[in-house]
Amino acid sequence: MKRVIAAAVYITDTALLAMLLVCIFTDWRLYTAPAALYYKLDCAHCAVVEGFLAQTPQAPKIVQAEVSRYPRNLISLERRAVACGLDAGDLRVPLLWDGTGCYVGDKDIINRINEKIAAKK
Repeated sequence: MKRVIAAAVYITDTALLAMLLVCIFTDWRLYTAPAALYYKLDCAHCAVVEGFLAQTPQAPKIVQAEVSRYPRNLISLERRAVACGLDAGDLRVPLLWDGTGCYVGDKDIINRINEKIAAKK
C-alpha cells in the first residue's frame, strides 16, 4: 500500500512540475486567444499589419506576440506553424493564426481579417 501511495505522489509531483515548466516557457494568452499575430519589431510587413489593425476598430480580437525578444513567443509561433503544416525551419513573420489556420505576409493577413469582418456583418 505504501508503494502505491509513493507512486501516486511521485506521479502527481511529476505532473505538477511539467505543468509548471509549461507555464514558465509558454504564454497562456496565446493559447487561449481566438487569434494571434506573431511579429518582429524591425519587420516592415509586420508594421503594415499593425497599422491596419490600429486603423480598423472592427477587427477581431488578436493577441500580438513579438518573437525576436521573447523566446516563449517564438516557441508558440513554431507550434502554431507546425500545426498549420508549415516548415518550422522556414518561419516568417508576420504570421496570423486565426483559430483555423495560418496566414503569412501582410496581404494575406489583411485579406483574412477583412474576411472575418465581412462575416460578422
